Amino acid sequence: TPNNNVINAMNVAGEEDNSRRKRRGFCVGAGRTDAGVHALGQVIHFDLSRTQRKTNDPLEAISGDSVKNAVNYYLRQNQNADIQVVSASKVSSDFHARYSARMRHYVYRVELTEDPSLFESHRSWHVPEQLDFEQMQLAADVLEGEH
Repeated sequence: TPNNNVINAMNVAGEEDNSRRKRRGFCVGAGRTDAGVHALGQVIHFDLSRTQRKTNDPLEAISGDSVKNAVNYYLRQNQNADIQVVSASKVSSDFHARYSARMRHYVYRVELTEDPSLFESHRSWHVPEQLDFEQMQLAADVLEGEH
C-alpha cells in the first residue's frame, strides 16, 4: 500500500542514516488501506533523534523540509514515483499518527463509461453497465454517520 511504502522508505532511510550519523528513527502510519486503494492525505509520524557520534550529545532537530526531501529522493530512487511526501513538520511528542486522528474521509470513484479511461484506471472503478442510483443512495444512507 502507499502507506507501507512510505513507512518502509522512512525506516530504511533511518537505518541507513543510523549507520552513518547515529540517527534513530521509527515510523508509524495512520492506518492501513486495502490493496489497490489510493491514500490521499495519509498521515505518518516519524520519531527521530540525532546524536553526536563521539560524545553522544543531542544534535539540532532535522527540519521538516529535509525529511520530506530525503524521503521523496529515496522513493524516486526505488521506483516508487507514484508516492510523494507533500509536507513534513515537527509535532508534539504525544502525537500519534494512528491514535490522534480525529476523522477519516473516504471517496469512492466509479467511472460510468463504455470504455475505461487510461488516466482513471488506477483511481476509479470502471462500470460499463447502468447503475440504479436510487438503490445506491438507499444503501449509502445506511453507512452515513460516525462509526
